[in-house]
Amino acid sequence: MPSLTIDNTLGAAFLGLVFATALYGMLTLQTYIYYQHYPTDRPTLKSLIAILWLMNTFHMILLVLTLYHYLIRNFGSYEALAVTTWELNIHVFTNCFIAFLVQLFFALRVWKVSEGNRALTGLIVFFACCALGFGSTTTIKSFSLLRFSRLPQIEWIVGMSLGSTAVCDILITMGLCYLLNRSRTHFKRTDSIINTLIAYSLCTGLLTT
Repeated sequence: MPSLTIDNTLGAAFLGLVFATALYGMLTLQTYIYYQHYPTDRPTLKSLIAILWLMNTFHMILLVLTLYHYLIRNFGSYEALAVTTWELNIHVFTNCFIAFLVQLFFALRVWKVSEGNRALTGLIVFFACCALGFGSTTTIKSFSLLRFSRLPQIEWIVGMSLGSTAVCDILITMGLCYLLNRSRTHFKRTDSIINTLIAYSLCTGLLTT
C-alpha cells in the first residue's frame, strides 16, 4: 500500500479550521458587543449584522462537516479523499455570498461619502457581482465534476472569482482613503478622526484582500 501524505491538504485544512474557529469566536463577541452598545441603529443594519453572523455560523458548520467526513468518517479511505462533498461545494458559495454582502455594504458607504459618485460605486458593485457570479459557477460546476482531479477544469473560474474579489476590495479601500483624505480640515480633532477612519479602511480592506 503506497504511503499518502496529506500534510499540505487536509493538514492545512485542519489548521485553517482551528484559525477560523478562533476568528468565529471573535466575530460572535463583536456581534454581541454591537447589539449591546448600538440598540438604536437602523433595523436594516441590525438585520444585516444578524444575517452575516448566521451565514458565518453556517459556514463554520460546513467546514466542520467537511473535515469530519474526510478525517473521521472516512479515515484511511483513499477513494473518499478523491471525491468532493456537498458540504465543501456549498462552502464555496457561502464564502462568496458573505463577501458579496460585505462589499455591498461598503459600496453604500462609498456612495454616501462620495456624495453619489456613480462611477466608483458602480465599479465596486460590478466586481462584487462578478465575484459572486464566478463563485456560484464554481459551486455548480463542482457538483458535476465530483472529483478533485477534475477541478483544474474550472481553475480559471476560481481565478476570476478571487481576482474580482481582490479588485473590489482594493477599489473600496483606495476609494474610501481618497475620499476621507479629501475631507480633511484645518481642525486637529477632525483630522484625527479622519486619520482613524483611513486606518480603519485600510485594515478592513487591503488586509482582508
